Amino acid sequence: MCALLPPMKTLASQARAEPVTEQGAPLAVRPLSGTPGGGEQHPRLGLAAPGEEGPSAPSAPPEKGEKSEQGSTRVETGPAPPFEYEELFLDVDIAGYYQRAFVFTVVLPDKGILVSRKDLEPLPFRAGAAIVIVSFLDTDMIDVNATAGLSATLDTTAGTLRLRADPSLLSTFEKDLDPKPSIADLPPRALGAHLNYSLGWTGNKDEPGLPSGFFQGFWYRDRWTVRSSFAANEQSGFQRLASTVRFDNPETLRKWALGDVVAPAGTDWGTSRNLLGVSWGTDFTMDPGFTPFQDYSIFGSTELPAVAEIMSQGVPIRQIELPPGPFAFQNIAVPDPYGNLVVRVTDRVGKESFFEVPYVRIGRLYKAGLYDYNLTAGLREENTTGIWGSRYFGFGASTTHRYGFSETLTGELHAEATEVSAALGVSATQALLPLNLLYTAALAVSQSPEGSGLRAA
Repeated sequence: MCALLPPMKTLASQARAEPVTEQGAPLAVRPLSGTPGGGEQHPRLGLAAPGEEGPSAPSAPPEKGEKSEQGSTRVETGPAPPFEYEELFLDVDIAGYYQRAFVFTVVLPDKGILVSRKDLEPLPFRAGAAIVIVSFLDTDMIDVNATAGLSATLDTTAGTLRLRADPSLLSTFEKDLDPKPSIADLPPRALGAHLNYSLGWTGNKDEPGLPSGFFQGFWYRDRWTVRSSFAANEQSGFQRLASTVRFDNPETLRKWALGDVVAPAGTDWGTSRNLLGVSWGTDFTMDPGFTPFQDYSIFGSTELPAVAEIMSQGVPIRQIELPPGPFAFQNIAVPDPYGNLVVRVTDRVGKESFFEVPYVRIGRLYKAGLYDYNLTAGLREENTTGIWGSRYFGFGASTTHRYGFSETLTGELHAEATEVSAALGVSATQALLPLNLLYTAALAVSQSPEGSGLRAA
């Protein structure tokens, strides 16, 4: 249909509730260009009007995406010269993926296209995208030609409008490929107890059988755990093996234990000892969603609907359908300790894009910035005879500190001591991703009554 062009209007930053994306953030609204008389002028049609009372229009047009400084003032054009325009109701396709039916559309004399914002809801544009909105016939319209990154193909015969959008205008498709429960989702442990046991009988046809058993009891409540283990057999009778009281702090992933504890050795050198004492340090296993390894993410974009195929060492491990726009894959699970991760994106017209990331996920390597430590001290275990279990003599202690300097380099400091000896050493693990090589090095010194020692590996 044809009609006279009514006055064009622009929305100042607070003239009415700002149009929003489906995420709830305002779209950028560009005021119309200022005129010498303080009125407003449409950037293409040249419709001007005298200035209005109240705050004046800016002396120069703001950059695209900036908000008007006119506060809540609504600036309008005055009576407009007669122009013909065309009103249509079209089926609109955005980026070959989002379809909207019966959308109010206006074709302007200069072939510019305005599309009803309301009819396109929910909007597929990202929060903060610089989409130009004007008011026409008291309707908020998206000015396609004035919006950078938007272009239109109009087919009045078929009643369709195809909008091609730059990926930067569209919402980001995000997917966590290896979701894990959060520690915040775990309820506190109620008061409880349980017993694990294993019973056995050994013997043959010439000798009578000998019964034996292993028992492990637990008592727990919220962050506290008490554990004790026992063994029983015909020869040594009933014997306590170990008893420990432990407190966990899931928020900091720290724990301390009192009783029978283990002083661990270093990764590359040292001696592990059983002690009767106290242990304090890090325990990443408290959080089921935490991993000490580097998390790998891949980011990209596609102009058209596409299919992403994730491959490791050339073997497909995952396939995901993508809408047009930016995409982000987080926490990509990989089947091998190290290798190359490749994502091949193929859009609906057959165009392919490749994204390649070398990766390594080995227990000796921590993610960048991750710190782990353990301090243990007490009396050394000498033997495990008697009903009360081990006997302890002498002092023993050890401490280990590990730090991830980068995703490919982790360093460690380890020290241990008894009442008569001491040892100190450092070690490092380095991965060379392009070559799929892993190097380790360690240097330690010791002092005891037998003399001094040095170890390099």
